[in-house]
Amino acid sequence: MKRLILITGMSGTGKSTALAELARKGYRVVDTDYGEWSEHTDSTGWLWNEERITALLTGHNEGALFISGTVSNQGKFYPLFDAIVLLSAPLPKLSWNEYLPVRIILTGRPWLNEKRSFIMCIR
Repeated sequence: MKRLILITGMSGTGKSTALAELARKGYRVVDTDYGEWSEHTDSTGWLWNEERITALLTGHNEGALFISGTVSNQGKFYPLFDAIVLLSAPLPKLSWNEYLPVRIILTGRPWLNEKRSFIMCIR
């Protein structure tokens, strides 16, 4: 079964940590902070390269694909995702730049294993 999951959130909330753990468990992952997935514009900051992201999402045919990123134009792609996971952490944790361990289970019930942080499914 094809599943597209976006993991998003502010810097320091654990997106890269989550993707690394998912990759370690054998899932396909794409971190749009690297490579040619995103591009910087002077007027709006970082944006997804719409042609590349569209090809990635529409070309995925089987299994789960976890994509990580936080850019201005990601909302344009929300209808293509089966789930969107917003990672969050209290401001003091973010300002200390501590990355929290993340566990995501493919049952539709993701959670963090620290009480000081939470994941909120927004779709």
